[in-house]
Amino acid sequence: MKRRKKQGIFLLLVFSLLLCGCQKHNDGPPDPGTPEPAPLTGEFVSEHGSFTFDGDGKTVYVDLDDELGAHIPDGIMEYFFKWGSFGLCRYDVASDLMLGMEGRQYDFKVRSASENRISLDYRDGSVQYELDFVREGAGEGTGKEEGEGTGKGVGEEMQDISLDSFQGEWSDLNGSTTMVLNGDRLTIRKGEYTETYTVVLKKESSPAVLANKEGRGFGIMSDLEIREDGSLVGWEMVLDADSHCFRFMREEQVEAEKEIVDLSTERPKTIESMQIRDFSLNFSTTDGRQYGLDESLGGAAYGWMITRQEDGSYWMDFSQSYASYMGIGFHGTVSEEYVTGLAEKINEIGLPSLNGYYRKNNVSLPGYSISVDYESDESLLVMAGGNAADECVFDLAALVDYALLVVGQE
Repeated sequence: MKRRKKQGIFLLLVFSLLLCGCQKHNDGPPDPGTPEPAPLTGEFVSEHGSFTFDGDGKTVYVDLDDELGAHIPDGIMEYFFKWGSFGLCRYDVASDLMLGMEGRQYDFKVRSASENRISLDYRDGSVQYELDFVREGAGEGTGKEEGEGTGKGVGEEMQDISLDSFQGEWSDLNGSTTMVLNGDRLTIRKGEYTETYTVVLKKESSPAVLANKEGRGFGIMSDLEIREDGSLVGWEMVLDADSHCFRFMREEQVEAEKEIVDLSTERPKTIESMQIRDFSLNFSTTDGRQYGLDESLGGAAYGWMITRQEDGSYWMDFSQSYASYMGIGFHGTVSEEYVTGLAEKINEIGLPSLNGYYRKNNVSLPGYSISVDYESDESLLVMAGGNAADECVFDLAALVDYALLVVGQE
């Protein structure tokens, strides 16, 4: 592979952290009980190319072969690891890896990650890759060195389990699908759909999986990962849209997972400054939520960001993303008067009185969040996840109407 000229670093927009379609969890990542590892460093090589991490925790040089390079360009990129819709996390418990360059974003599912090995899945339309990147000098083993934890795998105890551990009924926390394992026969039911498969337990995978003995996946969903919390997680088999995340649990666990918890923090309930430094609003109407918006704006994920530049000007990004295409998009400068007007609108709808609000449950549904940093070092943060985001506690439509004054889609 020929190294191409390094391109300028793109600062990845993180507006999807709290709301994107199929996520592995809306709750926090698992705690492996070990100190946070140092940032990745060095060259990690796979059969399709290499990732070279600078060791700064945010920069990677991507150098891929022609096959995968047709989908992902070479060059310097910003990267981050995250856990579902919870947000950024340490790489050894991450569910997703995101790369960004020049306004483009490339998303990977993380099967496992350690200081010596990163196992990823990448999908672009009908094309899918299973990638194993091994750090140069670490060898071609499992990537799990002596004394190294299992990351998001299920641990050494997985070697002692069998199909007996999974017998009986399971319910999808994130939907209405149910399944029953009887011996090695797994019956899946969703509405009028019913199908039965022969399953095998693959303990050598990381994490371990319940797999279809006859082939890949179970018709409507992928093979099922076995998680540390005892749940079985799979993804809807679709090609060009955000897929449903199946999270199967025992019936007695489901109600507890659906319980909405209040994680609000005590923060000032008044904001004096009218000078915004950074503004971010993220939400989604992909699950039938309208939040008072016009129906013509429904069925999409939204991200709105404003940042004050070093020269005092303001840069604004507004995006409307549907499952397989972009809708509204705006990227450009806005006036100081416009940003001051936004600060006034924030006060007008009473957002400061909600500062610190955060409620969620563990159902995998998009959430909403608004974050504002002011030149006075005051800050505002309001968010909700899962079913707690079924209703918005502030007038979101009023903010979107204000955004559309610039975007030109009134």
